[in-house]
Amino acid sequence: MLVVDPFTAVDRRGLAEHAVDQIERLIIEGVLVAGQRLPPERELGARLGVSRPTLREAIRALTMMGILDSRQGDGTYVRDAEAGFLLRPARVMLASDTGLGWLFEVRGLLEGGAAAFAAARATPAELDEVRDWLAGYPTGAVDPDDVRARDLQLHALIITAAHNQLLSAIVASLSTALLDSRSLTGQEPEWEVLGMVDLKAVAEAIIRRDPVAAQLAMRRHLDNGQQRYLQAVARTAARPEVSGQPGA
Repeated sequence: MLVVDPFTAVDRRGLAEHAVDQIERLIIEGVLVAGQRLPPERELGARLGVSRPTLREAIRALTMMGILDSRQGDGTYVRDAEAGFLLRPARVMLASDTGLGWLFEVRGLLEGGAAAFAAARATPAELDEVRDWLAGYPTGAVDPDDVRARDLQLHALIITAAHNQLLSAIVASLSTALLDSRSLTGQEPEWEVLGMVDLKAVAEAIIRRDPVAAQLAMRRHLDNGQQRYLQAVARTAARPEVSGQPGA
């Protein structure tokens, strides 16, 4: 009997976003159902044709949207995804260059505030997690996928340490739109490294319990990210199209 694999390798551009789209489609079509466990990370990554850090990025986005439930030591499960799919209107609104510009502005307001809250409200255990993140800060040559995963890790830690469930839900509604911008700003490895330099300042301010410095550092991180995004958009727009004709 021929078994058709429902997972297919995704396009190399915007890998995390395409992985999110495919998993969502399989849930909508009933191929994946509530309570079902996803294949192990290594197997799922191979079937989708993405690296493990990219897969983790996609799973983290879907988890923040309430579509997946990632259980430590037990794997990732499909949740009752109806609520998660209600977040789609924001993603549709942001599916343009203008919309992604709005995204950076809104993130500056939300995540800047979250960083300030985290500096003021983080529990001792949460501060230890931020310290652990700093202890693993990359030096020398870096893997862009690993840097991107660590970027997302700190953002998630900050949202948790802010201790505001409404804020967490709003940021979750923007999570997959954020993957769109990352597909551009992640084109240049040095941009990822520059983003980490900014985030290091955020983490240090949170550990010092300095809300003002944490907020300013996060706003600087996002402002710089927006400038890199605009550069990437301009570079993409200026790139000549390949016609496919001989000698073109």
